[in-house]
Amino acid sequence: MSSVLEYAKFTPVMREAASRIIVALDGDASHNPMTYIGKLLPFGISRYKIGSELFSEAGPQAIQTVRSAEGEGFVDTKLNDIPTTVKQAAAALAGHNGVFAVNMHASAEVDAMLDAKAVVAGKAKLWVVTVLTSMTEEQCHLTFGAPVRAKVLYFARMAKLAGADGVICSAEHLPMLTERRELKGLEWTTPGIRSSWAAKNDQNQIATPSRAMFNGATYLVLGRQLTVLQEGFASIEEQAVKTIQEMAEGIEERKRKD
Repeated sequence: MSSVLEYAKFTPVMREAASRIIVALDGDASHNPMTYIGKLLPFGISRYKIGSELFSEAGPQAIQTVRSAEGEGFVDTKLNDIPTTVKQAAAALAGHNGVFAVNMHASAEVDAMLDAKAVVAGKAKLWVVTVLTSMTEEQCHLTFGAPVRAKVLYFARMAKLAGADGVICSAEHLPMLTERRELKGLEWTTPGIRSSWAAKNDQNQIATPSRAMFNGATYLVLGRQLTVLQEGFASIEEQAVKTIQEMAEGIEERKRKD
């Protein structure tokens, strides 16, 4: 199948869905990112997550690799330190050409968020991580002293107060968050996305692409679903088209609801 021909056949909502995908260059994809970027760019997928694994190995060169392919990088290093350190690290990351978003842990608290936002404004988006999708209820209680939903809401409110551009959270919490008037204007970036045909792996809070878009996600972070060949598929490209179709269904369903 021709990649260009396939994209030409996309409906407008499919093109919108493709533009809202962020591909996680983790695992095998971190060792040869250009292979995966080359497979997915023809489908309108131009945003790529540069996680700790890839950034630790390649450093800023990873950002340049994505940029050289006309892609945009989300540097997912989850900054979490005292405000001065977070501020300096965020400024350094956002200063690279080709970076469209950086992130930090909400547990660094509001002063660190305020400082980070001040130095990345106009250069890159600042997204705040609430509760990791691999965290169980028991672990959340032990770490934060509260249930997952309560802590996610608290962290999202802090992010909004600090002027962050968005929040990173599980799709299952989106209905609760998107209905809050005090959180209007935030972008919602959602990891832990798996279609019914994709392996679950190490995520505990998961949702399908269709459900996440219906729940109000702005961006979906997709890893192995788009970088590891799944049973029943002949190619990564085929999986990409299937994923985009599922996201488009969720977008259309939400528009009908609204």
